[in-house]
Amino acid sequence: MAAMMGLAAHAGPKITSLSDGDRLTIEYMTTGCFHFMESDLVITDGQIHVDDMKTLALTPELAAGLETYFELLDDQPLGACTTTDSITVRLRRADGSSESWDYLDARCIFVPEDLAEASSEQGVSISYLLEEIYPS
Repeated sequence: MAAMMGLAAHAGPKITSLSDGDRLTIEYMTTGCFHFMESDLVITDGQIHVDDMKTLALTPELAAGLETYFELLDDQPLGACTTTDSITVRLRRADGSSESWDYLDARCIFVPEDLAEASSEQGVSISYLLEEIYPS
């Protein structure tokens, strides 16, 4: 809840340290003046499964970029954009333990042109990742 309200930061998911058998689920919903979209991403065993339809490799760069994005959401104010991304992240470890995080991103951050740009200080947002998977 801390990231959602823009209060004290909390440690987000460490995607770069997922172990075999860990399962990270990301429930994503974006709404704005002229759009609405939901998507589910499951990261397990080095793969990202999107909406049970597409799969792509979880590269070290992509894992680090996603981690940076969640760290930014922990540390930055909520924002006031009319486009709002609601994100719930659940981690179920191979040993049965679990954690979850809730985020709300209303910062009006642009979708970068490529992964190198996305992996910079802004990280890789879920909207960027989905744009790569489902180009418009």
